[in-house]
Amino acid sequence: MPSHTAALPVNITIHGLDPELAAAFRDFADKAKSSLNTAAKELLRRALGLPTADEAARIDEWNRFFASTTKTDSSDWLKTLDSFEQIDEEVWK
Repeated sequence: MPSHTAALPVNITIHGLDPELAAAFRDFADKAKSSLNTAAKELLRRALGLPTADEAARIDEWNRFFASTTKTDSSDWLKTLDSFEQIDEEVWK
């Protein structure tokens, strides 16, 4: 699989959408309150298993958060989560 490291702009034109597909595409864009161009990019990303723009922003935010934590912070955080590993037998009766 080729690796594309340069961010080259790519423009595409899709010809001959059948009426059902065109209507569904416009409906998708309308519901997302986005342009057809933005909707097409989101649908392509989803179809190819890539994060959408919103998902990529959240991933970047989490990456910045975790990059800013120290090993002590991480250890403390994991200790806090230990309580979630305990099963209260009384709750499950």
